[in-house]
Amino acid sequence: MFLEAELRQTRYEWEPALATLQEAAEIAPHWWETRWRLGSLLRKSAHYAEALPHLQAAVALAEKEVDKANAMNSLALLYMQQGHWAEAEPLYRQAQAICEKIHGPEHPYVATDLNNLAQLLQDTNRLAEAEPLERRAVLILLKSTRAAGHELPNLRMFYGNYQTLLAAQPLKPASDNIPPRDVIASLRAAQKLNPQTIAQRLASLGPEVGYTPEEWAALQAGWAQVRVAGVVPGSQAEGLGLQPGDVITHYAGVKITSNARLVELTGLTKTPAIPLTILRAGQETTLTAQPGKLGVRLE
Repeated sequence: MFLEAELRQTRYEWEPALATLQEAAEIAPHWWETRWRLGSLLRKSAHYAEALPHLQAAVALAEKEVDKANAMNSLALLYMQQGHWAEAEPLYRQAQAICEKIHGPEHPYVATDLNNLAQLLQDTNRLAEAEPLERRAVLILLKSTRAAGHELPNLRMFYGNYQTLLAAQPLKPASDNIPPRDVIASLRAAQKLNPQTIAQRLASLGPEVGYTPEEWAALQAGWAQVRVAGVVPGSQAEGLGLQPGDVITHYAGVKITSNARLVELTGLTKTPAIPLTILRAGQETTLTAQPGKLGVRLE
């Protein structure tokens, strides 16, 4: 049943996939994985209230530490999407501690957990705490990439997250309350860290794990292109005619040099008729997008 549900998800057949997992949960309601898979898909399809009891049950039912960490991460992500940062934080911290205990401090899974926690800290305006965690996540994947001889998944995204984090001037919260995401975003846009400082911190990443300056520059150059890997059926991107292989060069007049920057801008830009410039087969074309998600998967 799990394989059937996964196949349907790859085809974006969300309702049949949900029906399959709901049937599995009815057959085995006390198995953590049925509740985790169902809760995770409900979360992905924005059925947050329905997802919550399943993911809470998955955390309670999981017996192995690795399973409990997976369930905790999923529940924390749900809380994040609902704006419940205080509930998400201890779950992320516990999951990260479990993962590091099981896999060791340099494993790519640890990098993912560090990135999750750093994103929460960034969203709750604790940038000074977030920076070393995101930097460590990038360094772990850089080291593994160099050892493997090929780029590891998430490296480009975590590097982009680190760039975005560095571009936010550390701010002091106005009160003990966690500021909402939209307030933080507006503050970030208004106050930028010195570009030279950002460049220095980014430049030191590669050499820190053994890359020569030339190797590091070449790796970074490849990340400067934001390339479409896939288009979600029925999305704005499909309506605009975007295709795998297209390079997104500008959005709302801003040059796009990282996946994180594009995601940030699509969330911040609210004006209608947004110019979106792409490069396809050496030819540059400007399309007109609307506010909100484009519906693309990025390399």
